Amino acid sequence: MREKYNKYWGDAKKINFLVYLASIFDLRHKMEFVNFGIKLLFPDIADEVMKMIDKELHSLFDEYSSISERAMVYEGQSSIPTKVSNSSELNLPKTSLAMQQYLLKKQ
Repeated sequence: MREKYNKYWGDAKKINFLVYLASIFDLRHKMEFVNFGIKLLFPDIADEVMKMIDKELHSLFDEYSSISERAMVYEGQSSIPTKVSNSSELNLPKTSLAMQQYLLKKQ
C-alpha cells in the first residue's frame, strides 16, 4: 500500500500539477493553502516546488491570454467581443493523442 502512495504522492515533484492548481483555483484556499500544505508535507523542497507551481500558473495564463486574444473579434473601438470562435476555428496547437482520439470519436 505504501508503494502505491509513494508512486503518486510520495514526491512533490511527481504529483500532477493539476492537484495543486485545482486547490489554487478554489476560492476558499488559493495559493496560501497550497504553500502551507507543501511546507508541511515537503519542507526540504517546498520553495522549489512553489517556484515550479508559479511557473506553471504563468504558463497557463500566457496560453489562456493568447487563446483569448485570438478568439475575440472587435468592432471599432468596442472592447466587447462580437464573436467567440470555437477551438476548431482557431487552429490551436494539437493536444495529446488521447484527447485527439476522444474528439474524433465524439464527432
